[in-house]
Formats: sequence, structure tokens, C-alpha cells
Amino acid sequence: MRKVSRRLLLSTLTVVLTIVALGTTTFAWFTITNTARISSFETQIAAEQGIEIALGIIDTGIADGEETKFRVNSPQDLNWVTTLTSADVEEFIQTHVETGFRFEHLTSPDGQTFYTFASDAVGGSVTTGYVRLPIHFRSGDVYTINWSSVILGGGTPLPSWTSDVDQFTNVNNNAVNRGDSINVDPSDAIRISAVGTSTVVYEKPGNAPGGTNIALNTGGDLTATLIDPDGTPANGDEYALSSVGAHSYYNAKTNRLPDGIDSVVTVATNSNLTELSEDGVTVLTLASGQSANAGMEYYGSLELYIWVEGWDPNAYNAILDEYVFISFTFKGMEV
Repeated sequence: MRKVSRRLLLSTLTVVLTIVALGTTTFAWFTITNTARISSFETQIAAEQGIEIALGIIDTGIADGEETKFRVNSPQDLNWVTTLTSADVEEFIQTHVETGFRFEHLTSPDGQTFYTFASDAVGGSVTTGYVRLPIHFRSGDVYTINWSSVILGGGTPLPSWTSDVDQFTNVNNNAVNRGDSINVDPSDAIRISAVGTSTVVYEKPGNAPGGTNIALNTGGDLTATLIDPDGTPANGDEYALSSVGAHSYYNAKTNRLPDGIDSVVTVATNSNLTELSEDGVTVLTLASGQSANAGMEYYGSLELYIWVEGWDPNAYNAILDEYVFISFTFKGMEV
């Protein structure tokens, strides 16, 4: 029975997480333009202060004649631009992440190490099933790099799903009966981390009662971790993360909760990058004296990771073939 239950869990979560599986021409979910997205910080800063950006892997073992567009032996050899296009990102993912890439059901305790599910709840570390983008910055002036905003959302309209179990509890703590239709947003289960001088992990903020998203943040015992919709404990409307959403659906389907739900650890997240400063959160400090290495005085790099958090109660199995739209804003800040 345990083996059958585990197979059902993997089936449920794997189907859930293939919603944003991408082919070679479906990168509408990752929108990079020249207007205040990952490519430009803010257009006037890039133009006035000479900040440039590049996407690629530094490999000092590559001979000059063997370098490729995204794999070079020094930062100076990168394809430095002021605007990264979505075509660049798509090409990088298909050639240096995984051809025919698909997201898998994963979890991460730190935003850069990833694990898949196994019979004991969390299996071994993996290097596939998530997106890793090495982003490089250079400038003629002293800069730190702040991550100031994210746009993260599902398509319009959101996909609708008809329940096939007698009853479970939705993420907004409402009962869903067999045959009822609900809207689900695939972006609610997405996590994005920027790993540079510091690590910042983003997830969408939790919505007010009646909304679709639960901000999971740091896990632990999801059977005891409570959500308080109105922020007033005295009102007694709290409910456990394990009792709603995909966890409740799985319990209704199999008469048990997923293994490890009482001990899983998920990474701490930030849902408001400008809470402490209107300029966002510092993620990278550029090193000085880099002219010979990178072609400008100041240089640094960070890695962006994008994955679907399998322990998120919003990770339903009903959001197949939908799109998630993501864009980023980074700002260059004078020290």
C-alpha cells in the first residue's frame, strides 16, 4: 500500500509541476525586454552609468578558439549587452541547462541546492528540473546590484479545474466538492532565488481571504504550521498548511498525507523586495580592479534559480499546459 501511495503522490506532483514545462518556442513565461526588467536595471541608469549585462558560463579550461556564445574562458569574452532578449534566455536554457527542458517536482532548503521526492519524503540532490541562469554585471563606476521587483503571474484567464474527489479544502479554506470547478494559478508555486554576495528568495505574497495564494515561506512541520487569514489569532480562523490545497486533495485521494509533511524544510522567502528600501534588496557587490578580467573596472556575477516548490499547497495537479510569466528588475546602486 505504501508503494502504491507513493506512486500516486509522484504522479500527482509531477503532473502539477509540468504545467510550466517549456518547449523550444514557448518562452512567453520568461519576459525580458528593454524596459526596467532584468535586462536594463532602469534604462536611464544603464545608459548614463555604463552598466552592461551578460548571460553565460565562465570556464577557464576552454581555449580561445573553442569558446561559444554562452561559454567563454574569461568575463571579458562574454557577449556584453544592455538588453538581454527572451531569445537569448531560451537559447541558453536549451543549450546549457537541458534540451527540451521541463520543470520537475523539487524542493530547496537554501535556494540553490535542490532535492526531489522519494519514499522518505525528500530524496537525493538533483541538477535538473530547474532553471539556473548565470548573470554577469560590469560597470565603470562603483556599484552594488539590488533586486528591486519581480512580476510573477499565471496566464489570463487562469486555468479552471474540476475536482474528482468527494471533498477537499481549497487554499482559501473553502470546501470543494466533486464536480466543483476552481481556478488555479501555476505561478503561486514558483520560487525564484538570486544568489550573489547574498541570497534572496522570492515567492508571491499570500492573498487576502478568497485569494488563490498561500505564502509558504520556511517549512518545518506543515501539519502544525498555521495560516491566519486575517492576522488576528483571537478570531480563531487559523488553519494548518497540511489541511488545504494540494495536500488536502492528496489526502482525499489516498486517505493519507504525503510522507515527510511533518518535517520538511523549505527555504525562507521574501514577498516584498522593497519592504526595507524602495531600491530593493542588495544581492551583489561588484569587485574593483577588473579591467583586465572583465573589460571594466567593476565586475560581479550572480545566479538566478527558478523552480516549482513541490511542498507548496498551491502545487495542484490541474494546471497542465499553462504559462507562467516572470520578469525581473535589478538596479545598479552607487556605493
